[in-house]
Amino acid sequence: MQYLYQLIGVIRKVATSRVTPNKWYAVLLAGLALMLLGLTPYASDRADQTYGFKLRLTTTSDWTKVRFGGVSVAAFIDEVENFGGEDLRVGAGAEVRVNKSSFDQSRVVVHASVYLRQVSPLGPTVSITKGDAGDTRLDFFLLEGAGNQPFLTLKNSRSIQGEAENEKKSLLPGSMLPAVTLDAEVEENVDKKVLAFYYPWYGTPEGPSGEWVHWDFSFP
Repeated sequence: MQYLYQLIGVIRKVATSRVTPNKWYAVLLAGLALMLLGLTPYASDRADQTYGFKLRLTTTSDWTKVRFGGVSVAAFIDEVENFGGEDLRVGAGAEVRVNKSSFDQSRVVVHASVYLRQVSPLGPTVSITKGDAGDTRLDFFLLEGAGNQPFLTLKNSRSIQGEAENEKKSLLPGSMLPAVTLDAEVEENVDKKVLAFYYPWYGTPEGPSGEWVHWDFSFP
């Protein structure tokens, strides 16, 4: 904010003096530079902060995926409500996904906890992809003390001919994201161990998932 005050002071001085158009341009460019310098520490602080929220995904499509762009993501499934879906498969990690039998339009509700890092001041994009039938709705809630009212709702009902994913992208404004503080005491009480394991790809293009799927290395 101090940079904005400085810019206003410069403009006032210019407005009361004789200044050529070229000098006006120089003043404006200098002002923009000051504002950018002021935003740099703010952007750095946001990148180091963790943001978290509860996500309620409701879908009647036979498959759907939710991705957050431009950030590091860790999503965890809290609860799944299945209202007749056949061959239901739900997963989370760097995304939240739901798969059912083809053309199955029964309702599925997924409750998840989502944590974001490396968030820009503008905020991340939210990509909702889905099958041709049905729709997908996202309701965003605070982690605690949220009540029953979401702070943001997004919906994708698209069925676009010739487009396999029917993608709809929206912006999740950074100003809406609630910052969270992870419990340091819990982290300190966890036993420190060195573990090694081997795993195969648990999703393949030939299998039920229809694509390659493996553990998200960002969140071991």
